[in-house]
Formats: sequence, C-alpha cells, structure tokens
Amino acid sequence: MNRSVLPALLAAVILATAPLAAGRAAPPAGASPASTPATVEESFRAADRNGNGLIEEEEYAWQIVQMFAAHDADQDGSLTAAELMEPDRRLFRAADANRDGKLTFQEIMKCKLNDFRRADGDGNGVLNASEAASFTPVAR
Repeated sequence: MNRSVLPALLAAVILATAPLAAGRAAPPAGASPASTPATVEESFRAADRNGNGLIEEEEYAWQIVQMFAAHDADQDGSLTAAELMEPDRRLFRAADANRDGKLTFQEIMKCKLNDFRRADGDGNGVLNASEAASFTPVAR
C-alpha cells in the first residue's frame, strides 16, 4: 500500500498537507522531498514520536504545527493553494471556513483534528496503523 497518510498527521502532521488539505503527509520542516515518508507505514512511524505504535492526538497536532510552518512560505500565518502544491480543491474549500482562499492555522487545525477524530474508529483517542491507513478525508 503506497498511499500517504494524513498529513496524515504532520508526523506527525507531518503526516499532512498538499498534503495537508488533501489529507496526505507533509515533509517535516527542512526535509527534502526525497526524505519525505513515501508509504503509510513510514508516515505512521514518523508520526509516532513516542514509539508506542499509536498516534495520540498530541502527536497528530504536533505534525500539523510542523506542516504548517514548513508550507507557510511567506510566513503570513495562512496557507494558499500555491503554498500547498496541488491540494485537493474540494478539501481545500471545505477547510476554508471563511471562504477567503487561504487556510489559517486555526482552520487547518480544526479540520485536521476533526479528521483525526473521524479516523479514530474505536473512539479511544489514538490512531492505530489500521485506522490511519484506512482513513480517507472527505469534504464537509
């Protein structure tokens, strides 16, 4: 299975944004594209910072922070479609709550944490590898 996880979490949400808005993994700050996790398994391991085989909401949120910082090229506190490199347009529009054509950190965090909670199939507050691999974000 060679599908990116969220992020995906920003490892995580490294696991996340062209990544982010499309629910795929984003590279960590300073990472080259070649060092970006390529598989769900690699992305999951990158997001699992404490190595317990699960991704806690805090680990997921950390990934979102890292992803946001890595993609906010002009450091204006928001991400445009251009900064996200070919995001899924439906997901981008769904996350853009105020419809201004940009995603603020708050808009992204709200959207991605909602994704995390929807991906958490058993409702235990963490994602296991199966939940992360099978999750598909939907435009709301």
